[in-house]
Amino acid sequence: MEILEHAKKRLHEILEDAKHLIGVKQEDIDILKERKETLLSWADDLMDDFYNTLLSYPKTAKVFERIPVEQVKSKNKKWYEQLVSGNIDEKFYEFQFLWVLSTFTGK
Repeated sequence: MEILEHAKKRLHEILEDAKHLIGVKQEDIDILKERKETLLSWADDLMDDFYNTLLSYPKTAKVFERIPVEQVKSKNKKWYEQLVSGNIDEKFYEFQFLWVLSTFTGK
């Protein structure tokens, strides 16, 4: 098995375990879907507030000396949009894996 495929499979297993441990249920996903429009309308403000908070704290601001904050913010917004749309499927896990990989390798 190719290393990338193995890593994706392992990440999926880890996230499934995490979903189980934190108690995410189908009804939770359904609630996200029901409130999708409201949650999506908060995306820009949420990203701005979150990253402004990170940038205001010297220890977390250092991370963005080597990773452009707008790049990370944009990818995180896509993740948030997938999450609140209730699209928590294989593509969701793949996006998470590739998002982390590209953010921290710069590719």
